[in-house]
Amino acid sequence: MHCPACGTPNAESANYCSNCQTPLSAQSDPAEAITPSDAPDATPTATPRTSGLAIASLILGILGFFCVGLVTGPIGIILGLVALHKIRARPHLLKGKGLATAGAITSSISILVSLLLLLLIAILMPALSRARGLAQSVACAAQLQGLGTAVTMYQLDNNDQFPPDLQALVDAEYASENILICPALHNSPDQVHYIYRGAGLTGDIPGQLIIIYEPATNHTHGEQNVLFADSSVQRVTDDKFSVLMQQDLELRREQGLPELPFE
Repeated sequence: MHCPACGTPNAESANYCSNCQTPLSAQSDPAEAITPSDAPDATPTATPRTSGLAIASLILGILGFFCVGLVTGPIGIILGLVALHKIRARPHLLKGKGLATAGAITSSISILVSLLLLLLIAILMPALSRARGLAQSVACAAQLQGLGTAVTMYQLDNNDQFPPDLQALVDAEYASENILICPALHNSPDQVHYIYRGAGLTGDIPGQLIIIYEPATNHTHGEQNVLFADSSVQRVTDDKFSVLMQQDLELRREQGLPELPFE
């Protein structure tokens, strides 16, 4: 019997061509030829399964938008590329090329989004820090205004004498303990919050004298609050404060008032 495909002669009892393995039929009718499923080595075709790496890549890519894309993104890209390679190498066993591609792309986008967010934070942080510092400075100025009012009330009840120190205002219940704490130093109780310069003063004194001021280290934006004898409060720079210190010392000398050193 000759093979109808390649013409190779075969035994009459052969079911397959010895050269090309084409099924042969003992009858002349091709319709009665043995089907490929009857071949000795034939195996049923397996259904390809979806690649787990492709699914993991897509999940990591999506998670990158909700957490840290710089961490999950690179892993998602690697898993996606590995999944694509394995799917192409064994298409009869694995599927999910679209999932792997989507995972790699999504992971890449999550990395870019994370980088943009970090850049935005880096740009906004200094502005936010300064805004916070200014808010604390304003609150501090309001506290100094309250201390000025407390000093005036103390004078009215003590023959125009200034209190010996700020704690005396608290002890005499003219002010609360919290008013002696700078808003910027709530977590630093041992640090000096306000410096008092009214000890020993009495009667009518120049309104330009500094009664209370805060150290320049209280705030990070280079300004500090100063309370004057006329109960006004100013927020001044370091250079301006140096001028005010010199003015204060000169006034004290002219008026014969106690010359307290600045700390």
